Amino acid sequence: QDVWRLTHEVLGPRSLPFLEWFYTMGWGAAFFFSAAAVPLFARPRLVGTFFSAMFATWLIGGCLLAYCFSAAGPVFAHLFDPALGTRFAPMRALFVHDFGNGPVSQTQQYLASAVQSRVVVKGGGISAMPSMHVGAAAIYVIASRRSIWLVPAILFWVVIFVGSGYFGYHYWVDGIVGSTLAWLCWKGVEACWTSLSAEPPAAIALPA
Repeated sequence: QDVWRLTHEVLGPRSLPFLEWFYTMGWGAAFFFSAAAVPLFARPRLVGTFFSAMFATWLIGGCLLAYCFSAAGPVFAHLFDPALGTRFAPMRALFVHDFGNGPVSQTQQYLASAVQSRVVVKGGGISAMPSMHVGAAAIYVIASRRSIWLVPAILFWVVIFVGSGYFGYHYWVDGIVGSTLAWLCWKGVEACWTSLSAEPPAAIALPA
């Protein structure tokens, strides 16, 4: 069945404050924290791999694939397809009842209004495929292998993945594709680093 029904049946409304904080404030805090902590504490090669893979994931997933596979998440489906609008109408009604005017509700209203705008709006894209929220969280998991941050990173990924369906921003396939893309970008960057490190240094011509 639809993942929003599954998550709400299993977790219920009591999980709303926890998931809402992690999906909005927590995700943003993790994004900025990692941007500062990785250069300060990681090895140079890991720093290069982390940022290159993160940028590649956003460039390929957030730009290229978002255009090639444009898709409206369940909470925005009614803006494009009346049949899907009817299918997800109970979800939107539930959100109005449970969410109030929190950060998720405000974000969804902002994105829905941005769809109708004929000018570029900061952060105004709604394409669900792939999920960059989940893709970025997957980068944290990959980067934290063989460190004390692995378990927290996995738990963070799980919360963001579940929240993406709970709040109706994504279908879970979007998160799976986003995570797979993050892994492929990481492996591609690692291969480039390995290739570069294997090349002999260029000869330096010294003056006589």
